Amino acid sequence: ILDELSVSMKQKQVYWIILPMCDSGDDVKEYINMINHIDPTWLTQHGGLQIICETPLGLKNLQDTLGSHEEIKGVIVGGGDYFRFAQCKDDLFLPQLRWDVLNACLCHGVVPIDSPPLAVGLDCGGAEQRFQSGHDSGFRSGIILHPLQTSTANDIFSPTPNKVVECMESIHPWLEKRQTGYKLH
Repeated sequence: ILDELSVSMKQKQVYWIILPMCDSGDDVKEYINMINHIDPTWLTQHGGLQIICETPLGLKNLQDTLGSHEEIKGVIVGGGDYFRFAQCKDDLFLPQLRWDVLNACLCHGVVPIDSPPLAVGLDCGGAEQRFQSGHDSGFRSGIILHPLQTSTANDIFSPTPNKVVECMESIHPWLEKRQTGYKLH
């Protein structure tokens, strides 16, 4: 693992390192120790961590893990692996897993990242449905598994020009006063 981390950290375009199978804050701390062994300044001066929430223990401990490690900048919903652990027939519980991860991320100011669509091809519409479902569930980003999914993901997760104009009036008050942006009618 040290060799893989070292190679990744030396590449200038790498800003986030994805940590798999983190069941607790202790697992994250082990990775942080390895990263700091390679380059003690990397996390503070260059990048951050993403963890994949893909095990029942990882989900159970997610709030504590995020509360203990400000180095974590994003959490990926690891739906495929999670459902293999749970021995689910399909991703029937994906909405619940998404909600649990989204809620933990919102509590700690961390970016929630949706589970990747396992349907690589665009012909069946599976990737588009998964991205749209993630967006509708409150996620503003998702993992892509194939370059053909990039355009679809960008179309769904990127705001339209009209939405940008609509939100512009809320940006300054939020930045200055940390107002939520919710409008009272």
